[in-house]
Amino acid sequence: MIENIIKNISSYFTLTKFLTLEEQKIIEQKCRYYVFYPLESERKRAIVSQNEITNKDFQIEILKITYNKKFGNIAHKDVLGAILGLGIKRECIGDIIISDDIYVYVIKEMSSFIVNNLITVGKVNVNVQLSSFDEIKDINIDNYVEDEMLISSYRLDTIVSERTNLSREKAKQYVILKNVKVNGNININPDYIVKINDLISIHRYGRIIINEEIRKTKKDKIIIKVLRTR
Repeated sequence: MIENIIKNISSYFTLTKFLTLEEQKIIEQKCRYYVFYPLESERKRAIVSQNEITNKDFQIEILKITYNKKFGNIAHKDVLGAILGLGIKRECIGDIIISDDIYVYVIKEMSSFIVNNLITVGKVNVNVQLSSFDEIKDINIDNYVEDEMLISSYRLDTIVSERTNLSREKAKQYVILKNVKVNGNININPDYIVKINDLISIHRYGRIIINEEIRKTKKDKIIIKVLRTR
């Protein structure tokens, strides 16, 4: 996607879909005039232009998802999987905010389709309606919760295996097949040694940040503190 964006950029006006951290870095390296939005989000749209830009030019809408919590809790990966299951590409979806309700940034041209077609997330019935930036301005958009993980090493495939409950061999293949990013960059090396403060994004399983090492067990396992997406 990003290669085509760079090749077809107009000096007058180019609006991208939602960009990953890696793609944002490429825009910063290749383009002289650009603006990202929303500023507080991880995934942002970019406008490449020398002209004056307003927030409305980014064509972003926010959808609010509500549901009855007695039927279960919905996580970040559940929402993402349900929207992708409608046939929508990942680049059309921005950040997903999990709070008392759920808020999803989407490109404007897909909002009506999602409102009319997203009926369930997992096995839970949901209601989807159009929201606004004003409605979410006072919401804590920190999508991370603190957790602990027990690992045998800091290898990337070990971390992925623990987070996803995949076997070590399946986790290794998951990494090799370009499903994992470290600090915004695809990493296909299962042997990569994860470091403190690394941000690991696992396709369909959310993100974790390695926060600190707590201690080692008598069997030489490592207990680490992580922040994971809700």
